[in-house]
Amino acid sequence: MSKQEDSIGLLRPLTALCLSILTLLLSSCSGGDDELEPLSSTQSGTRLSVSVTEVSANATADEFTVIVVANTDYSVSITADWLTLTGDSNGTLTFTVAANEASTARTATITITSGDQTQAITVTQAGHTTMTDDGVSDMPIEKW
Repeated sequence: MSKQEDSIGLLRPLTALCLSILTLLLSSCSGGDDELEPLSSTQSGTRLSVSVTEVSANATADEFTVIVVANTDYSVSITADWLTLTGDSNGTLTFTVAANEASTARTATITITSGDQTQAITVTQAGHTTMTDDGVSDMPIEKW
Protein backbone atom coordinates (compact mmCIF):
# COMPACT_ATOMS: atom_id res chain seq x y z
CA MET A 1 0.00 0.00 0.00
CA SER A 2 1.14 3.49 -0.75
CA LYS A 3 1.17 6.37 1.72
CA GLN A 4 -1.77 7.91 -0.11
CA GLU A 5 -3.86 4.74 0.30
CA ASP A 6 -2.94 4.63 4.02
CA SER A 7 -4.09 8.26 4.42
CA ILE A 8 -7.39 7.60 2.65
CA GLY A 9 -7.89 4.51 4.80
CA LEU A 10 -7.48 6.63 7.96
CA LEU A 11 -9.71 9.43 6.68
CA ARG A 12 -12.71 7.17 6.07
CA PRO A 13 -13.22 6.14 9.73
CA LEU A 14 -12.41 9.69 10.88
CA THR A 15 -14.92 11.15 8.43
CA ALA A 16 -17.56 8.65 9.55
CA LEU A 17 -16.89 9.56 13.19
CA CYS A 18 -17.18 13.31 12.46
CA LEU A 19 -20.43 12.78 10.53
CA SER A 20 -21.84 10.72 13.40
CA ILE A 21 -20.98 13.42 15.94
CA LEU A 22 -22.45 16.12 13.68
CA THR A 23 -25.66 14.12 13.25
CA LEU A 24 -25.90 13.64 17.01
CA LEU A 25 -25.40 17.34 17.65
CA LEU A 26 -27.95 18.40 15.06
CA SER A 27 -30.57 15.96 16.31
CA SER A 28 -30.10 17.14 19.91
CA CYS A 29 -30.82 20.71 18.80
CA SER A 30 -34.27 19.86 17.47
CA GLY A 31 -37.30 20.48 19.61
CA GLY A 32 -38.37 16.84 19.46
CA ASP A 33 -41.68 16.02 17.86
CA ASP A 34 -43.20 19.44 18.60
CA GLU A 35 -44.57 21.28 15.61
CA LEU A 36 -42.91 24.54 14.66
CA GLU A 37 -45.08 27.63 15.04
CA PRO A 38 -45.44 29.84 11.97
CA LEU A 39 -43.59 33.14 12.05
CA SER A 40 -45.66 36.10 13.17
CA SER A 41 -45.60 39.33 11.20
CA THR A 42 -43.19 40.86 13.69
CA GLN A 43 -40.82 37.94 13.27
CA SER A 44 -40.92 37.92 9.48
CA GLY A 45 -41.36 41.62 8.67
CA THR A 46 -41.35 44.93 10.49
CA ARG A 47 -39.81 45.06 13.95
CA LEU A 48 -40.62 47.85 16.39
CA SER A 49 -39.95 48.21 20.10
CA VAL A 50 -39.71 51.10 22.55
CA SER A 51 -37.83 51.44 25.83
CA VAL A 52 -40.90 52.48 27.86
CA THR A 53 -44.67 52.27 27.53
CA GLU A 54 -45.57 54.52 30.48
CA VAL A 55 -44.06 57.80 31.67
CA SER A 56 -44.96 59.75 34.82
CA ALA A 57 -44.00 63.42 34.87
CA ASN A 58 -44.06 66.03 37.63
CA ALA A 59 -46.27 69.10 37.26
CA THR A 60 -43.24 71.24 36.40
CA ALA A 61 -41.82 71.40 32.88
CA ASP A 62 -39.78 68.31 32.20
CA GLU A 63 -38.01 66.28 29.53
CA PHE A 64 -37.67 62.53 28.94
CA THR A 65 -36.26 60.21 26.29
CA VAL A 66 -37.57 57.09 24.59
CA ILE A 67 -35.37 54.64 22.70
CA VAL A 68 -36.96 53.27 19.51
CA VAL A 69 -35.64 50.15 17.79
CA ALA A 70 -37.11 49.59 14.33
CA ASN A 71 -35.89 47.94 11.14
CA THR A 72 -37.78 50.45 8.96
CA ASP A 73 -38.63 54.16 9.16
CA TYR A 74 -41.08 55.15 11.89
CA SER A 75 -43.46 58.04 12.54
CA VAL A 76 -44.50 59.68 15.80
CA SER A 77 -47.87 61.20 16.69
CA ILE A 78 -48.88 62.87 19.97
CA THR A 79 -52.42 63.48 21.29
CA ALA A 80 -51.73 66.61 23.37
CA ASP A 81 -50.28 70.06 22.69
CA TRP A 82 -48.52 70.19 26.09
CA LEU A 83 -46.26 67.32 25.00
CA THR A 84 -43.84 67.89 22.12
CA LEU A 85 -41.16 65.93 20.30
CA THR A 86 -38.03 68.06 20.58
CA GLY A 87 -35.36 65.66 19.31
CA ASP A 88 -34.93 62.56 17.16
CA SER A 89 -31.38 61.27 16.89
CA ASN A 90 -30.61 57.71 15.78
CA GLY A 91 -33.65 56.21 17.49
CA THR A 92 -33.43 58.34 20.64
CA LEU A 93 -36.53 60.50 20.88
CA THR A 94 -36.60 63.45 23.29
CA PHE A 95 -39.95 64.79 24.48
CA THR A 96 -40.67 67.99 26.41
CA VAL A 97 -43.58 68.25 28.81
CA ALA A 98 -44.94 71.76 29.47
CA ALA A 99 -45.70 72.73 33.06
CA ASN A 100 -49.17 71.71 34.23
CA GLU A 101 -50.79 74.75 35.90
CA ALA A 102 -54.03 72.89 36.59
CA SER A 103 -54.55 71.03 39.87
CA THR A 104 -55.62 67.86 38.07
CA ALA A 105 -53.37 65.34 36.39
CA ARG A 106 -53.46 64.99 32.61
CA THR A 107 -52.70 62.17 30.21
CA ALA A 108 -51.49 61.97 26.61
CA THR A 109 -50.55 59.17 24.24
CA ILE A 110 -47.49 58.99 22.00
CA THR A 111 -47.99 56.58 19.11
CA ILE A 112 -44.98 55.27 17.21
CA THR A 113 -45.71 53.46 13.96
CA SER A 114 -43.37 51.50 11.72
CA GLY A 115 -44.89 49.56 8.84
CA ASP A 116 -47.75 47.51 10.26
CA GLN A 117 -46.44 47.75 13.85
CA THR A 118 -47.56 50.28 16.48
CA GLN A 119 -46.32 51.03 19.99
CA ALA A 120 -48.21 53.33 22.38
CA ILE A 121 -46.63 55.26 25.25
CA THR A 122 -48.93 56.73 27.91
CA VAL A 123 -47.67 59.95 29.50
CA THR A 124 -49.30 61.06 32.75
CA GLN A 125 -48.40 64.42 34.26
CA ALA A 126 -49.23 65.31 37.86
CA GLY A 127 -51.38 68.31 38.67
CA HIS A 128 -49.93 71.55 40.03
CA THR A 129 -50.08 72.08 43.79
CA THR A 130 -49.50 75.28 45.70
CA MET A 131 -49.04 75.91 49.36
CA THR A 132 -51.16 78.45 51.19
CA ASP A 133 -49.76 80.86 53.76
CA ASP A 134 -50.45 78.36 56.53
CA GLY A 135 -48.44 75.62 54.75
CA VAL A 136 -51.46 73.61 53.63
CA SER A 137 -51.76 72.45 50.06
CA ASP A 138 -54.74 73.81 48.13
CA MET A 139 -54.91 70.65 46.06
CA PRO A 140 -58.24 68.83 46.42
CA ILE A 141 -58.15 65.85 48.75
CA GLU A 142 -59.51 62.56 47.45
CA LYS A 143 -60.77 59.71 49.64
CA TRP A 144 -58.76 56.52 49.50
